[in-house]
Amino acid sequence: MEYSSCIKLNDLPNEILMIILKNLHTIDVLYSLVGVDKRLNAFVNDSIFTKYLTLMSSSPTGLSYSFTDKILDRFCDEILPEIHHKIEWLNVAPPSIERILVSTNYPNLHGLGLYDLSSDTAMDLFTDFDPSFNNCHILSFGASPPNVFSCTLSKLNVMIDTYSDCLYLLDGRFNQLHTFYVTIRDFSHWVPATINNEKKLLNLKCFSLKHTTYLTVYNQFLVPLLHRMSNLEELSLFFLNHNGAFIDGDNLAKNTIGHMTKLNKFAFDIRTIISFVKLLNLPSYKEFQNTFRHFEKIQIISCIDYFQKASECYCHMYSYPYTLKYYKDITNNFTRGLFECVREISLFDERPFEHEFFLEIARSFPFLEKLILHNREPQMYYGQQWPIIEYPHLTQLDLVRTHHSYVEQFLNNTKMSLLNNIYLYVNYHGLQIVTANFTREVTRLNCSKVYSLLLHEKPEFPLHLHEYFPRANIF
Repeated sequence: MEYSSCIKLNDLPNEILMIILKNLHTIDVLYSLVGVDKRLNAFVNDSIFTKYLTLMSSSPTGLSYSFTDKILDRFCDEILPEIHHKIEWLNVAPPSIERILVSTNYPNLHGLGLYDLSSDTAMDLFTDFDPSFNNCHILSFGASPPNVFSCTLSKLNVMIDTYSDCLYLLDGRFNQLHTFYVTIRDFSHWVPATINNEKKLLNLKCFSLKHTTYLTVYNQFLVPLLHRMSNLEELSLFFLNHNGAFIDGDNLAKNTIGHMTKLNKFAFDIRTIISFVKLLNLPSYKEFQNTFRHFEKIQIISCIDYFQKASECYCHMYSYPYTLKYYKDITNNFTRGLFECVREISLFDERPFEHEFFLEIARSFPFLEKLILHNREPQMYYGQQWPIIEYPHLTQLDLVRTHHSYVEQFLNNTKMSLLNNIYLYVNYHGLQIVTANFTREVTRLNCSKVYSLLLHEKPEFPLHLHEYFPRANIF
């Protein structure tokens, strides 16, 4: 089968062709080129395109794809049978799960991601689990309910809604589990007393917990859970503790490493927000940092802030190097460093952020894509000249909860150089002030780079607003 559209591709050197294909969506590459001709077929059979396969409309990383019936037909009838022995990880979701799983054998599959499952679908799948998946030792449920049982599952990666779900998963139903990654979305104060939360988890070697909102039951839920994991070798904890226990190095040592004699790797990012009322003796930074004296083999960075208006103390501690894709609530006390994994940050303080601070942010987060700023205090050095700052990957900018001096900071082209195609979320009144009612020349260039403009508290748009943002879709 020959397609005339592929003639130009075949004229390209191997190196250039591979660069082009690697920048395309994997489904597009396989759907368009498998079976086209011998040379292109060899390229698309490379493990880069076949080892990790996501066959659903939205990927685990949040990316969307139009996975139509026509595409599904070609994958199940032609593509999957050809590359089945190369697939090592497969992500699928309803309604095409069963068809994809039975379309061929997967002899080398060791990881299977199942997303958006209903309870009935989950029970059906694991009641008659296909023998072709005998080599699959890793099972990820995404946001699906975890009401399944297994005596062979050794590794589990799951996102769940409640603390109860986490405890149910560790009540003995997966007795061979040695690696458990869990993301919890619950922010309630309730942990049921009826679930077995005492049985030792002696087979568990690796445990990672992330909380997407804030943890309110540190002492009631997490501490007893960790005490059951005496044989852990790797531990990761990422959460915000809000108005619960005050967590410092001494607390961590008592409740984690003191009970885990085999632990050789501990990564964490823990933020504690606690009111002045609950914390009568406010620690100094030196006192707070000294509580990490037990962690001799780990580089730990910490900071502590006191917000008088909010009457809250904010403590942040994390292991370094920092591996998360986000870094929340950065203040002026931020400890400079290199955070190459981070793609999204939020900035907050009751003291103003000056130009030098944003310059340090650019240096510390070289691959930053999204920035959210919350600061109502105006900049003190508003009119001075500074070096122009560049964020080479920034595409999303949220300036809604800010003083208008920060809108000036990002839109004035003598202070900041923005990328083309940036998404800007901003208060209309502040934008109007900074741009002198959309006539100011020094902010015109950066405004012309905005691709999507979302205005907060917007009145009727003046006619010349579209002229000032010529490329923007305005909402």
